[in-house]
Amino acid sequence: MSWPTVPLGELITPAKIRRAGDDEYPLLSMTMHHGLVPQDAKFIKRVASTDTSSYKVINRGQLVVGFPIDEGVLDFQTLHEEAIVSPAYGVWNLKNGPDVHIPYLKRFLRSDAAIAYYAAKLRGSTARRRSLPAPIFLELQVSLPPIDEQRRIAAILDHVEALRSRNYRGRLLLHTLPQHLFTTMFGDPDAATNTIELGAITRLSGGRNLVGDDPFADSRFRVLKISAVTSGRFIPEESKPLPGDYEPPSGHLVRAGDLLMSRANTTELVGAAALVDHSPSNLALPDKIWRFDWLESGSNAVFYHALLSTRSIRRRISLLSSGSGGSMKNVSKAKLSTMRIPHIPVGQQQEFARLVEGIARRAEQVRQRGDLFERMAASIQARAFRGEL
Repeated sequence: MSWPTVPLGELITPAKIRRAGDDEYPLLSMTMHHGLVPQDAKFIKRVASTDTSSYKVINRGQLVVGFPIDEGVLDFQTLHEEAIVSPAYGVWNLKNGPDVHIPYLKRFLRSDAAIAYYAAKLRGSTARRRSLPAPIFLELQVSLPPIDEQRRIAAILDHVEALRSRNYRGRLLLHTLPQHLFTTMFGDPDAATNTIELGAITRLSGGRNLVGDDPFADSRFRVLKISAVTSGRFIPEESKPLPGDYEPPSGHLVRAGDLLMSRANTTELVGAAALVDHSPSNLALPDKIWRFDWLESGSNAVFYHALLSTRSIRRRISLLSSGSGGSMKNVSKAKLSTMRIPHIPVGQQQEFARLVEGIARRAEQVRQRGDLFERMAASIQARAFRGEL
């Protein structure tokens, strides 16, 4: 059955605002995924110089609306009897307390249908400054079943969210596991006693940075952007069309299994490396991305990707880089080739790679399960608010 709907304006009303003044209150911040959280949880520590005298005092049970609202940045304050939030946030009172289950209404106001409503009604010309006028916000039609049904629906959606969160935490853990495994097997590269120059292991080769006149042209070949590797993960979509009449040499084309490195970026990102697990056959290297061409037989790209991603090696590469501006640094091939790295036997490299490939298979299973959870959550949410659950 479908539940009756009421305008949000029948459920909430603007709150009378009190300012913090000189009084002390817990300070809350708004997050996209977790709603209101203690500021320490978001910012690690409260900045001593922050003047909170103009901050809004909010009571338990009040609705706080942040921005951008079309990303579901809102929450009910349930952490303290009184707390304070940024003066930029909107604060609302719940009119019909006994008839509305707060967890249910929060879920509804953060549902896909509600977010689609906000997005369609935003006003303003600048993307991040667009806002939803209060009268339009209050026109949102809220599905409102009996209170017991609201509690049941909220409990189901809370359980679904817990499954999604557990899967997400598992994905994060698997993402960091290869680096933990590397440290366990080989220790800190800075502490290695058996070392070798990088130039004795590999030769660095690059391509050309030719770009077509039309960034949307349907060119046969494309050249990678630096952003294709700076995340540490290969993103083939980060590329630009080459001139239509240019065919890159075969040695400039990206191949599956390549280990690539950015030679130019910010101090933190220069030398970022990514492993090409798959690649279209039409991608070419620019002059700012190097490929590792192995000189030592049996060298394993999975192992060297992990080595080059350690904090110790990343710090060394940053120190080797040069440049007058703080926004862009370059590391030379000559300097990088003389950098000493741990000399690990090929057999141990391959054992590490075998374990990492097992982690990757498990990560893919978890990713697929996460996609299933996302589809399931969207379906259950839609059915719940239509009265079909």
